Amino acid sequence: MLELAAYYLDREEWDNAEAMIETGKRHKKLVHIQQSLLETERRLYSLTGNREKEKEALRNMLLARNMMLEIEKTYQQWKELHEDSEWDTAVKQLLNELSASDPLAIHIGMEEDKPEVLLAACEKDLWKIRELGPRLQPVYPDIVREMFSQLVDHGARMATNRKQYRALCRLVKQCAKVNGKAQGIELIAKLRNEYPRRSALMEELAKIEQAVARFT
Repeated sequence: MLELAAYYLDREEWDNAEAMIETGKRHKKLVHIQQSLLETERRLYSLTGNREKEKEALRNMLLARNMMLEIEKTYQQWKELHEDSEWDTAVKQLLNELSASDPLAIHIGMEEDKPEVLLAACEKDLWKIRELGPRLQPVYPDIVREMFSQLVDHGARMATNRKQYRALCRLVKQCAKVNGKAQGIELIAKLRNEYPRRSALMEELAKIEQAVARFT
């Protein structure tokens, strides 16, 4: 099916190519080539100058994406087809179809400088704050501090061995780097107060204390 569609494209038999693509998209046994069919469909509408159909094909590719590299490339192609006057609406409609923590939603939040989208991703999945905290801190400093604090609390409850304590301490250092040393020092003191009998944790906290103090 895919080969036939490509064959008709090369021969500029547009109607036949479109028919093959539509047949392939409807065929349940061809799920594994859907992304390739969508890319062939995009090529068809690009070659025939059907801008609206090409935009629709790229949008469908975004929703069916399977690799981050493809997301970035396809998103840029989709964006370039829109006029400035229609772009905000197109992005809003796409975001409405995505989960807050979807990688595509996060990519849109970063690409379009939409901190509210990135914050929603962290609210959906608290661990995202490790990746997105540096971007969000200037806009939502109090919320970012609280999210990091919650993450440290959770990590401390779950940690049971030295390897996990080291990971917890790396999180404390990251928190201090993003939010300032005051919170890092505060978290170290809190962990010492709450888990004084965890000798391995106390040792790991001592190792990071000087590093945390050097942050601004």
